[in-house]
Amino acid sequence: MSKKLTQKQKNWWLISHLLFTAMWIGGGFTQIVMIVLIHLTSSGEFLHAAHSFMHIFDLALIIPGALGVVITGIVLSVEHIGG
Repeated sequence: MSKKLTQKQKNWWLISHLLFTAMWIGGGFTQIVMIVLIHLTSSGEFLHAAHSFMHIFDLALIIPGALGVVITGIVLSVEHIGG
């Protein structure tokens, strides 16, 4: 039998869920902006820099954000079903 979360704990899980969602969406939006900018330029240096930047954003924002959303979403949904 699992211990129920207090209201303060639920709020922290919800805040974490929203922050991870912002990371995920922000990283995805940045990827879209970079793709548009890549199509508008023909500079080789810019293309290399843009792809490097997109790779860093993928590793630093999109993947952790998506994993965080899944984990916090599962915790919140299990708590909602059990509570």
